[in-house]
Amino acid sequence: KMKIEINNKNYEFDNGSTLDSIVERLSLNPKGIAFAIDNQVIKRDKWSETVLADGMKIIMIKAVCGG
Repeated sequence: KMKIEINNKNYEFDNGSTLDSIVERLSLNPKGIAFAIDNQVIKRDKWSETVLADGMKIIMIKAVCGG
């Protein structure tokens, strides 16, 4: 197991988990979500290839519609 920080909250994931694992675990709709690691936005088609590392800090941004 490894600890990952997402938006200043700590989560535990299995070794080898990817950004797709975050979407599944948090029951998120992937539309309108962006992930940034080290201030670098990760494109959605790379989520399944982006392996999480122990101690990683991730910023998750959710688009909000409104007027």
